[in-house]
Parts: sequence; structure tokens; C-alpha cells
Amino acid sequence: MSSSSSTPTATATQEQFDSAAGWLSGNPAAAGLSNEVKLELYGLYKYVTSDEPPPRSRPSIFYPTLRAKYDSFVSVHTHYSTLLNTTIAETKSQARGRYVNIARGVGWTGEVEEEIDLEKLDDESGSEAEEGPASGDGGVQGKDKGKGKATNAENAWRSVSVMAEQGDIEGEEDGDEEDELSPIHEAVISDAIDEVKRLLAQDPALINARDDFGYTPLHLAADRGYPEITRLLLLHGADKEAKDEDDQTPLMLAEISSRDDIIAILRGT
Repeated sequence: MSSSSSTPTATATQEQFDSAAGWLSGNPAAAGLSNEVKLELYGLYKYVTSDEPPPRSRPSIFYPTLRAKYDSFVSVHTHYSTLLNTTIAETKSQARGRYVNIARGVGWTGEVEEEIDLEKLDDESGSEAEEGPASGDGGVQGKDKGKGKATNAENAWRSVSVMAEQGDIEGEEDGDEEDELSPIHEAVISDAIDEVKRLLAQDPALINARDDFGYTPLHLAADRGYPEITRLLLLHGADKEAKDEDDQTPLMLAEISSRDDIIAILRGT
């Protein structure tokens, strides 16, 4: 991973980091980043925003995307937490600097958007405030409860896994996950198309059933790169827009895993 190849010297403020994360969340240029860089961004984001180290338990091999994200977080955390003669605040600033530099590399100008003081806005809005909050894409999505301010980071780049809650990457004890898989998810992971057909014939509602990570069968087929099962699931009405616990659709998982054939199928239907 790039962040561990040399000791980082660039630093960034929290405001720069938040602004870069907000920019990445809505810019098409970010989608063209390599899988390695996307995973590094995820690890950097987790390190900067989490006060806890990575969990000791690594996700199962049945979940390659979760496993890759976990490994990225471990790599970044190990690199920055073992730097000599630095405080935690300094290492987090360096991690923010690396994150910001990646954003600059794909076109972020470094402009920091001014935060909106929601409490002051409410005071000044007069009768408009009584009409309720405005709806639409331009609305404020999140705020700092302590200061009443909107933050770009709360809407950060989920499409490439740079924002996730701690539970999103925590794995079970090795060897336990296989027993806990539902029959439909186990059949998809095993690429057992006949078994998938049989299960769906018995219970069509299984088509969008979710596992412990919020994955539907289509999520797993896309992540594993199984074109025939992907087509079968779509034929049975699988929801292409379903999101897992990390707000990722099957298409996003296919993009992260560089499954070009799956990407073509999902975009073509």
C-alpha cells in the first residue's frame, strides 16, 4: 500500500480532510482510481475517524471485499501508529495529509467549503424556518451535534468504501461464518447455480434476503464474479440498487473487485 512505502511528511487539517472527503463523494473522477488506491483511502479514512484499533478477528474468506478493507485498515493503522517520535494527533494529521494528497491527484483543488452554522441559520430564517426543512439533494445531510454545524465527512465517499462504521469490517471468529450462512447465500458463494434455482423456486422471497453484513445474493454474486448466477438473480427480480451496511450496491462491489463482466451485466440490464 502506498501509505506504508515511505514516511509521510504532508499533513492536513480536519477541515481539509472533511472537504476532500465530501469532494470525493460526488466526483466521477474518483471512480477511475485503482482498486489499491480505493482501499488505501478506506484505510486512511478509518484510521483518521476511528479511535479504536482494527478488530483482532479477520473477516472470512467468504467475504473478499470485507477482508480487503480490513487488511487495508490494519496496514494503515500499523504504519501510522508505529511512527517514532510522533503523537497520535500528529500521526492522524499525516494520515489526513496522505488522504488529501490523493484527492488532489484526481482533481480536488484544495478549496475548503465554509461550514454552515445551523443554529444561526435557524435564528435568521424567520418564518421560513416554520415551514420545515427544505427537501432535495441540496439539503444538509448531517451535523455536528455539539456545534450545530454540517460536515462534509458525514456524506463521504461510501461508493469506494472510505466511510464505514466499526462494525462494517468486524469479522466473526475464523471458522464460524460458514455455519452461519443462509442456504441461499452459501449456494451463491459456492457458485452452485442449480441449488440457487431450487431455493428460489421454493421461496422466491429469498431473492433479496440479507446476510449478517447486509449482503443480498446479488451482492455476493457481483463480489465473487459469477456472471451466470448474476444473470439468474436479475432474471428473478434481484434489486440492483440494494445497499449493504456500507451503503454499497452490487455494482459498487463489482467495481471495487474489478469484475468487468459483472459490471457490464449490471449496467446493461
